[in-house]
Amino acid sequence: MGKAGETHVSAVLVVEDDHVSGYLLKALLERSPLPVSTVEIVERLDEAIGALAKTAYDLALLDLNLPDSRGADTVTAVVNTCPDLAIVVVTGEYDEDQAVNMLALGAQDYLVKGQYSTNALIRTIRYALARKQAEWAARAACR
Repeated sequence: MGKAGETHVSAVLVVEDDHVSGYLLKALLERSPLPVSTVEIVERLDEAIGALAKTAYDLALLDLNLPDSRGADTVTAVVNTCPDLAIVVVTGEYDEDQAVNMLALGAQDYLVKGQYSTNALIRTIRYALARKQAEWAARAACR
C-alpha cells in the first residue's frame, strides 16, 4: 500500500479452470479502479506454482477445485510456494466450515462465484491486501 487508502495490486494471478469464470475475473480487474497492470490466468495448480516462481504477484484469485488439486490442498500448496501472497478463494459453492478452514490455512478471504458484485470483488481485494500487509507488519514487529 502506498498513500492512505491506496491499494497496491499491480500483478494478479487468476487460478481458474473454467474459461468463462477466469476471463470474467480478468475483465473485471482490468476495468476496475485498482491499479492492475498484469492479470495472468492459469487453469491448473502446477501452472500456478510455475507462474509464482517466475513472477512477483500481489494477489491470487484461487479456485479450490482444479484438475490437479482440490480444496485445502490447493490453498496449502500456494501458501507454501509463496507465503507473502495475498489469496482470495473464489469457489462455486458456499460452505462456512470450508471458508473458515481456508482462512486458517492462509487465505485472506473467500468469495462464491456468481454471488458478488464488481464493487464487492474490489473491496474484497483491497481488504485481502490490507490484511496481508498487517500480517507482514506483525511478523516484522516480532523479529
